[in-house]
Amino acid sequence: MKFMLQSNNMLTDKSGYATQSLSIFQRLWEHGHQTAHIPNYGHQTGTYEHLVKLPNGNLFPVQVYSYLQHTDARKVISGHLEHWEADALITLYDIWVAAANFHDYLPNHLWIALFPVDEAPLPNPIKARIPNVDFPVVYSEFACQVLEDARITRYDYIPHGCETNFWTPGSRDKVRDKWKMSKDVFLVSMVAANVGNPSRKAFPENLMGFKLFMDTHKDAHLRLHTSIAPKDDDPGNGLHMHELLENVGIPSDRFTIVNQYSYAAGLPLDYMRDLYRVSDVILHASKAEGFGLVITEAQACGTPVITTNGSSMPQVTCNGIVTEPLHPWWTGFGGWQVLPDPEAICDALCQIYDWDTKTRKSNSKKGVNFIKKNFDYDKVIFPKYWIPFLEKVEEEIKVRKAGGYMSIQSNWQQVINRRKMVVVEEGELSEKTPEEKVKG
Repeated sequence: MKFMLQSNNMLTDKSGYATQSLSIFQRLWEHGHQTAHIPNYGHQTGTYEHLVKLPNGNLFPVQVYSYLQHTDARKVISGHLEHWEADALITLYDIWVAAANFHDYLPNHLWIALFPVDEAPLPNPIKARIPNVDFPVVYSEFACQVLEDARITRYDYIPHGCETNFWTPGSRDKVRDKWKMSKDVFLVSMVAANVGNPSRKAFPENLMGFKLFMDTHKDAHLRLHTSIAPKDDDPGNGLHMHELLENVGIPSDRFTIVNQYSYAAGLPLDYMRDLYRVSDVILHASKAEGFGLVITEAQACGTPVITTNGSSMPQVTCNGIVTEPLHPWWTGFGGWQVLPDPEAICDALCQIYDWDTKTRKSNSKKGVNFIKKNFDYDKVIFPKYWIPFLEKVEEEIKVRKAGGYMSIQSNWQQVINRRKMVVVEEGELSEKTPEEKVKG
């Protein structure tokens, strides 16, 4: 089959959408499916082929088509699909941003939409788009439940994956030597985009939790991997981080912010791996997550995480603590997320701080194995989820090319079976559903 993948960023970008797009792109090609790419941002004119460096160091050829935002993008995409002779368009971004009649511009192509759901009930803008998609695909257990509650059963579930050959544990002390950082500091790191206001990543609540922890732990230090100001200095696009830190009461000698030029230019993935390894804990207690790539990557590197009991976060948390939120939080988009509790965040930081070496090593091993058993791209995500899904897509394409029509329905029992997750216990492996895992 031939696909065209449309996602937000260039494959050379370091965002979550970009890394997942590259992982999917690579494996489609490896399994014999020629695939081209349309980035929504980063390439506005022309069509060309360039080489993308994979996490393993290999170079990969990519045919890139421009999005041309100054024109009617729907017509442009339709033309690109015809030019590439694609069988289907795969989109990886919020489905609600697509035009209501987007599918009308794809008369000869299937539309496979991979999209996040991070609030409940299912917001109307998302619900309105799903009937127009040939293959709706969500990537969290939470999203599956929200669709079921909305009585939507025509969908597939393919979780995001983790490149566990790259995201691996390493020496904390070696990275600290390289970064000229004290080995005595208890480093709390946040890796989150400063986008939107109010902040979905819950910067105020997380920083307030760190402040409470910092007041009783003199060796605590905060590292922020984010931008210090909103895009275009528009308060609706994010937070002024220094202003927030000052008002929360975190003095300048207790925090470090990533170099802003390097952050904007794009730091290599090796740097991100070192950041996970050098940290004692990754603080990621968001209001909501569509999946939680930072959470899985950090645990794959052996580092504990602090998350919130909401949306997809419990599904992907093993090595760390899932904190209880203060209360539900209405987004205005038409659904509920949750508001993290600073005191619960502080308590979680205190608990992880008090782990002894044996506990830390044991939890680290459990977390690494949990990510490998549930989210490794080559051993789990592609063979267990993508290959059966692609077989169904191929059958649909054959039927349509023969002039027939096939009703696209998920085999519900197969979906349920594939959605079982492996929970790593001490010394053994057992299969439980995520709901059973959360209950203990």
